Amino acid sequence: MGVEVTAVRVATVQPTADMDKALQTPTREAIQQQADEATFARRAQAVEKERAIAENELNNKTELARQEERLIAQEGENAQRRASDEAQALRIATEAAASKRQVMAAAEAQAITSVEGARVNAERDRLNAYRDLSSTVLLGMAAREVAANLGKVEHLYLTPDLLGPLAARFLNGHSASAASQDR
Repeated sequence: MGVEVTAVRVATVQPTADMDKALQTPTREAIQQQADEATFARRAQAVEKERAIAENELNNKTELARQEERLIAQEGENAQRRASDEAQALRIATEAAASKRQVMAAAEAQAITSVEGARVNAERDRLNAYRDLSSTVLLGMAAREVAANLGKVEHLYLTPDLLGPLAARFLNGHSASAASQDR
């Protein structure tokens, strides 16, 4: 036949669709596996970060709880100290008021004793002054005292049986005191 192949030139070699798919599968699987590993790594890293964040939040909550506990304990101590101080201040104020009342009562008792003692002495001196007076003078002083304390008198009836003995006494007492003055 006399045909001889001197050169072969292949312009394109194209596999069939199934072959093309079969040839690309290992590469695709390798790429997919790398993508999956990257995704798993990112998820693991995200989970680790979330765990660290959760742990940090838990530590913060624990520390806040401790601080709150200390604060509550301090507030309790402060309230107890405040109540104790108020009770002590009230006790001191009560003792001071009681002491003041006691001193005031003693002073008032002493003042009353002094005033009443002076009244008793004055009354005794007045009675001693009246002891040596005659009954006529005492009767006159009593009449003057009654007259000073009487209000308005519209009618006064004097009977002879009242005036007779009174006048006789007055005259007898007046002549006896005149006789003693003549001596």
